[in-house]
Amino acid sequence: MNHLKAIKKHLLSCTASDIEEVIVALKAARNALSKRAMKTLENGNRVMFTTNTGSVYRGFISKKGVKYCRVRATLQDDAGYQRGAMSNWRVPAADLRHDDTAHPAGA
Repeated sequence: MNHLKAIKKHLLSCTASDIEEVIVALKAARNALSKRAMKTLENGNRVMFTTNTGSVYRGFISKKGVKYCRVRATLQDDAGYQRGAMSNWRVPAADLRHDDTAHPAGA
């Protein structure tokens, strides 16, 4: 995290055009991450993702798009048990992780 503090410090001394260049570079890096992630994902893969509130969802990919995947997922607790009904989520491919954890029976 130390490098992030240094980046923030340097941003304070940048001009508007410098910051615009940084934004362009960040968008390009985000697109590259998305493309790389999309190549590793297939329809039907078991995946997991974390929402902005910190909830962990596990499910499977039902449809792949260009940058986003449609995921049929359910909220799961730490033990891996289902804590809600299945619902559809539109998730950025870069936010998905392959779910290799063992699932209890019936989960």
